Amino acid sequence: MGAALAAAFVFGSCGDDSPGTPGAVVRLGGADLAISDTVVFPNRAPDAGGATLTFEIVNPGSGVLALTGTPPVKLEHDDRLAFTVTQPADTRLPPNASTTFSATFDPHSEGTSTARLVIATNAPDAREIVLGVSGDSAIDGTPELQLRVAGAPLSGSLELPVTPTDEPASVTLELANAGSGRLELVGVAPLSFDGDDANAFSAAPASAAALRAGEAATVDVTFAPDGCGPHQAGLVVSSTAPGSPHRVSLSGRGIDRPQHHPGITDAANATATGAVDVASSADGSRIAVGHAAADTFTGTVTVVAWDGCEIALEDAMDGTTPGVSTALFGAQVALSDAGDTLLVTARDQQDAWIFDLAAGAPPLAAGPTAVLRTGDPGPSHGRAAALSGDGRVAVVGRPQHQLGGATRGAAFAWRRIDAAWESADVPDARLFVADAEPVLALGQTVEVSADGRVIAAGAVSERGGMGSVAAAVWEITGDGITWGQPRSLTNSYLRDQSTLLVAEAGDAGDAITHLAISDDGGTIALAAAQPGGSALVFVFERDDGGAWGVPSAAGDAIRHETAALRLTWTARARFALTPDGDAILAADQAGLRELARPASGWSAAAEPGRAWEGAWVSHLAVAADGHHVAGVDQTGALIVVWR
Repeated sequence: MGAALAAAFVFGSCGDDSPGTPGAVVRLGGADLAISDTVVFPNRAPDAGGATLTFEIVNPGSGVLALTGTPPVKLEHDDRLAFTVTQPADTRLPPNASTTFSATFDPHSEGTSTARLVIATNAPDAREIVLGVSGDSAIDGTPELQLRVAGAPLSGSLELPVTPTDEPASVTLELANAGSGRLELVGVAPLSFDGDDANAFSAAPASAAALRAGEAATVDVTFAPDGCGPHQAGLVVSSTAPGSPHRVSLSGRGIDRPQHHPGITDAANATATGAVDVASSADGSRIAVGHAAADTFTGTVTVVAWDGCEIALEDAMDGTTPGVSTALFGAQVALSDAGDTLLVTARDQQDAWIFDLAAGAPPLAAGPTAVLRTGDPGPSHGRAAALSGDGRVAVVGRPQHQLGGATRGAAFAWRRIDAAWESADVPDARLFVADAEPVLALGQTVEVSADGRVIAAGAVSERGGMGSVAAAVWEITGDGITWGQPRSLTNSYLRDQSTLLVAEAGDAGDAITHLAISDDGGTIALAAAQPGGSALVFVFERDDGGAWGVPSAAGDAIRHETAALRLTWTARARFALTPDGDAILAADQAGLRELARPASGWSAAAEPGRAWEGAWVSHLAVAADGHHVAGVDQTGALIVVWR
């Protein structure tokens, strides 16, 4: 085994503190260590993990053996700090008893390391046992540098978040050693940047400069754009890994905030209630603006591209577009997350229109891709509309829909089954509230979850003889194929609500229920203006059982709000919920305000937070990333805020 003693063990004939004479033997692997040998440890690469050997101390004598040193096994002459000792558990051994200790060789640099293990005993002829220990350290493997973000290896490039010019953003990068040998970062600047925009990027020192196999260090890469627009650079990492230096391409986009782009639509009648609507793609790169009161109430729709710096007009149309030919065109607009599907309505018209905005599609002036008809024209149709994030479900509200001789309201839903929309003479579902519920003006606002499985429509409930803010919810559950509950055994497309949400605190104020929904459908918020320049906002959060809000004390199917909040509000205020449901936004001619969800959940403890300037008159479009908020001011200019 290549092991020996540096001093002999001789067992004498006199005792220390008990009858008989103790003896001392040190063994390794069950074999007695011989005189003058040195214990040689297995080779270990620097900082690659230690090699441990376990030694046994045996008393073959007739008296009690005492280990008298402090500590019992002393480590000496370990100049390279390559060895450590774990002390024996017992220091007094009766005849024929034994105890163990261990020594570990864990070098931190290349070369040969030596030391001595000294054991003092009461054995008469083995008062001091000296063992030599030795170990060689050499790189016995090859390091491999792997760059990761959130545990996922990079493929050679890293895109940093879109970043305002006044607020740098950081990404934590992992430098991992995926090889079998020790890896070291080397050079005066192991992390450096090259490329035209190298000055826009920086990195803090790595959390470690040397990595064993399997270890990783972290470094924060910061993007601080020095202007609006795209930035390109490279991160260069110098190390002892083969192929060094390694380079990762970096890209990022700087944006200005806030932005004000005049001339998107005209100012005529822009301040009329509900005159202007705005929709955004998920990343905010495409924005649609509908202005039903423009061109002397002919109505216009404008589609623009936004790159964070500039607005570029992509296309426009008005109520004279072939296949449309109506007044008050552009009452509502909605975009899919990808920005390739546009839904447009006209005030009080029975039709809604789908336009294809995908690359290579014909211009808007060529007419709609599909016409969505209800089959029964009625007043107020098209005053509310929504499109699911995947662009496959379209919803239109009609708050003055007649049902059973009463003006109760309704919503209509169409679903795209195949690759493209097709014109439909009747909707896939007509959505109502059960006759037993005293609900009016259903469909004055409508929203749909990103996947199209949850549809909500604002209404006013007259339970108890007073108007209360309310919303009906229709949901596709399980493996179902349509929303809500069947209203008729013979007409499967007539559907009653799955759930009715009714605000318990406060009334409907101006009898207009504003509605917002999170992307996953888990949070629904309702708002109504109150006398005195405020609004009550009612938040219904979905619980673990799948129900929104809290149950009614009456034990019926009604659900009440999780929390009631109050916001500063004017008659022209617009209201939105961020896609993640964690913030409420309200905007009017005094500016844009934010109410953030407390960590403990929505409650009256929520307080107004950030605010942005701008005389907002349109509905709010919040991009799916939650950062971009777009709207139109009273001059017809587009406002884009980064939050």
